[in-house]
Amino acid sequence: MPAGRPALLALITLLSAAALTAACSGSGGGTAKASARPAATAASPQPTAASAQPTAPDRSSGQKGPVVRGIYRFNSEDWGAMASAGFNAVTDGNSFGPAQTAARLAGMVWLGSWSADRCAFELSPEQMAARVDQNRGVNSYFQLGDEPNVQKCPGAPAAYRQATALIHLRDPTAQTWVADDQFNDPNLAAWPSGLPMQGTVDIVAFDVYPCQPAQPCRYNLIDEAVLRIHQAGVKSWQFILPDFNEPSWRQPTPGELTQMYEHWQGQGASGYWLYAWDADGVDIRTLPGNLEAVKAINQQPV
Repeated sequence: MPAGRPALLALITLLSAAALTAACSGSGGGTAKASARPAATAASPQPTAASAQPTAPDRSSGQKGPVVRGIYRFNSEDWGAMASAGFNAVTDGNSFGPAQTAARLAGMVWLGSWSADRCAFELSPEQMAARVDQNRGVNSYFQLGDEPNVQKCPGAPAAYRQATALIHLRDPTAQTWVADDQFNDPNLAAWPSGLPMQGTVDIVAFDVYPCQPAQPCRYNLIDEAVLRIHQAGVKSWQFILPDFNEPSWRQPTPGELTQMYEHWQGQGASGYWLYAWDADGVDIRTLPGNLEAVKAINQQPV
């Protein structure tokens, strides 16, 4: 039997059991959050290995390598334009790895969604392991679901820890990543206590969208989120800037994008992601003021 096989089988058994347990544990209390933003998955063909990606992370001291300036994308494959705007990472690394690498973009591999109805991952442990194997040593970033609701699924943190352990077993150089929307509610009283997802993945990326329709942006929500991140002692984290328009949130102006960034800036994040290059039928290149603001942001320290 190959080395590490018993440990892998044990992890697969534990992860499968955790998914079943989580699906039956807890029925969600608390205030419902505004609609969650889905991860940018585009079509998800079977991943293929790409050429070498940036230096792998050293988890013992937080992220290693360049500061991440990432972009969510849905349909566009204009990797050169994304790189020219100052981004160095992009979603869907499993689908477009070679082309992204040619543009000097790190690709983040999508490992399927997290179901808030079933309180379980979309992919089985075996499917996750296979996808990691196909990208091992190639893409360092693996996205586990999107915005898990721990109020509805109290077993989510344990399931995420076990998934992270499985991924590390398959690829010791990999980093697991998840977007966390626990601070993305204008009602601070509805925020969960503590940071339930802390320690469940290598990098937690917090999204706070402070600009609601017909209202000025509430930058204090970012300030309060930063305070709680510091109080919890999170060592490896990122943030997500919103640049989209839908009923719950409005498209920020170039000045508002800059101000949002400045409220996160210098607070210890290892990088950030912009949502999105193209979302809900709007391409950032049709908003030249916003694109120029993002280019300027990408020249500044995080």
